[in-house]
Amino acid sequence: MAKIVELIGSPGVGKTTLYKELEARWDKSDSWAPGQYLYPKKNMQTSPAFIFNFLKKIKDRTGAVDVAAIEEAGQRFVQLYPQYIDTCWNNISCIRKKNLNSPDLRFQKVTYLHKLIKKIQIIREQQTDKVAIVDEGLIHIIPSVMYKRESLPDEKEAIENLLETMPLPDAVISIETDVQENIRRLMQREKVIPMHKSLIDDQLEHVTRCDYGRRKMINTILKSKNIPFLYIDSGEKIPNNVSRIISFVKSL
Repeated sequence: MAKIVELIGSPGVGKTTLYKELEARWDKSDSWAPGQYLYPKKNMQTSPAFIFNFLKKIKDRTGAVDVAAIEEAGQRFVQLYPQYIDTCWNNISCIRKKNLNSPDLRFQKVTYLHKLIKKIQIIREQQTDKVAIVDEGLIHIIPSVMYKRESLPDEKEAIENLLETMPLPDAVISIETDVQENIRRLMQREKVIPMHKSLIDDQLEHVTRCDYGRRKMINTILKSKNIPFLYIDSGEKIPNNVSRIISFVKSL
């Protein structure tokens, strides 16, 4: 099975920027790979839609991905981790019906979770020595599926139980920065995620600080399980941070 290294971090912290730079630096001869490049591919020579798939591949590098295999991997994940699925489903149905900015995000969160479990399972099943780096995984989504407690310490037991029911990554890279800097970036970004839409400044700061608190708690629990960790300050120069990430992944 492939080893998985998950990039985690609050929205707006710069995780996607670093991941795209990792993609740009990646070479097929490397001992690691961006996760999606390990997806199984269709055998285009035997496909009855060969011409269509070939043209699609020209337009999109992922055009030859075996979608059916990925769907089947998602079904295997559900069979392997039923308690995790039940917990996520129950939590999402309880906390996403109404959010701080009012929209019902239950379908959006369930769709997102489904996408992630398929991605993680299909990568884990690949027979390869390469280390897969994923920009969004099951650790990243934890703050989105947790019940909202009266205080963050009240969530610790629920988070610990969730981590006991899910497959853990082989290592974690936590992308962090000063919370005020993170909030400033969120206010300036063009693409606003649904849970942040229409929030006033004080609300956005509250949501971000809570997210930081949850992620700090999650990181502490994972470290107690001896999961290898690398902390990256996204305020540092991007090339330097990418070089640190590559060195860390190569050492696993």
